[in-house]
Amino acid sequence: MEKSIVNPPALAKPVGYSHGILTQGGKILFLAGQTGMDATGAIVAPDDVVAQFRLALTNLHAVVTDAGAQMTDIVKLNIFVVNKKAYQAHAREIGQVYREFFGKMDFSITDSQRAVQERAREFAQKRVAPLAREMDERGAMPLELVREMGARGLLGGPLPRAYGGEEWDAVALALCYEELGCVDSSVRGFMTVHTSLVSQCILKWGTDAQREKYLPRLARGEWIGCYCLTEPNAGSDAASMESVARADGDAFVLNGEKIWITNGGIADVGIVFASVDRALKHKGICAFLVDLKAPGIRREKMPGKELGHRASDHARIFFENCRVPQTALLGERGQGFRVAMSALDHGRLGVAAGALGVAQACLDASVAFARTRRQFGQRIGDFEMIQSALANMAADVDAARLLVYHAAWLHARGERVTRATSVAKLFATEAAVRAASEAVLLHGGRGYSN
Repeated sequence: MEKSIVNPPALAKPVGYSHGILTQGGKILFLAGQTGMDATGAIVAPDDVVAQFRLALTNLHAVVTDAGAQMTDIVKLNIFVVNKKAYQAHAREIGQVYREFFGKMDFSITDSQRAVQERAREFAQKRVAPLAREMDERGAMPLELVREMGARGLLGGPLPRAYGGEEWDAVALALCYEELGCVDSSVRGFMTVHTSLVSQCILKWGTDAQREKYLPRLARGEWIGCYCLTEPNAGSDAASMESVARADGDAFVLNGEKIWITNGGIADVGIVFASVDRALKHKGICAFLVDLKAPGIRREKMPGKELGHRASDHARIFFENCRVPQTALLGERGQGFRVAMSALDHGRLGVAAGALGVAQACLDASVAFARTRRQFGQRIGDFEMIQSALANMAADVDAARLLVYHAAWLHARGERVTRATSVAKLFATEAAVRAASEAVLLHGGRGYSN
């Protein structure tokens, strides 16, 4: 592809502009991406050239995608700038943005992503780790921890600043989940549901009024969110759900049962899925934002505890003639299945990144133990069988990391990631199980006790 930076002498606002030319089916298409204002309508500062460049390519990417093409189909790219020296001074950062959009995979962590990773690691190691055993034995996570996650900017990280977030990309969020997964899967699971399934879903599908009402409170940890999709007879087959929503004047009346709802017993708000016409199958499903303290809602704790997630709150939620206003509809009528599937793309990435953290923690603990445990006059790590086991664990961790980071990278580029997140989740979770099983064996009796 031919690239050039052009500095017209009298370029007025918008302060940055780009266009690309691509060929498609023998036709030449002219595509333009323009900056000057961000998604909220705020003017981008003229000297913020990296933000300008990202916005220009974001708009260009939208036009290219709408044309049924890819960024790599562009044969010529011109960048028109106000201050050419400023672009040259930020060549490294601009190059990183360019690589994000034009398909050259670069999984090196940026300074801002590393800052998120370090903040999450500090919180996980200093605040979560000392409580992990107690939480596991009690079967509950203290709500003070939720408030602290909000205060530290973890819960709202991916949200726009206008709603209390920091505008993390998907890579930064995955790094956060990985660090939490290294220490405690229950805390990671809480955040995946609260942030990825609920907050990001409201951000994408909600009205301005819904975003303003819910997102700042969710970002602060003032309110807790849950995602009410699974039913006794509808798990992966979400289109066969039996919960119904009947229109009644200016409200909908919800009836149905949801099970295995993470955060369900402690949540303040839930995204609840129900069908307005079961004959339409998935096209009849709607999503609703429901106050879980409203009349007509009954909650029960799920019996038993899940290995590795004992501190997670899993509940059964019953909706019995629960009235919700028409304004509670999330997205449009009949869009509920699309809302659910888009949210699950976010959720799968969280599960995959958390599982990567589990596998990494098992590997780290096993390597440390193999270096210090001595048998038959030598460290057990000097035995070839132990070395082979550790090598297999390391290979699993590296492969899982590549899949997770690749899925996050695609997500950050705005690509469709259903396949990538599904593959990453499949491999990373199974790698975590293999690593945990091997770590138990390698630690001997210690691995089987607490």
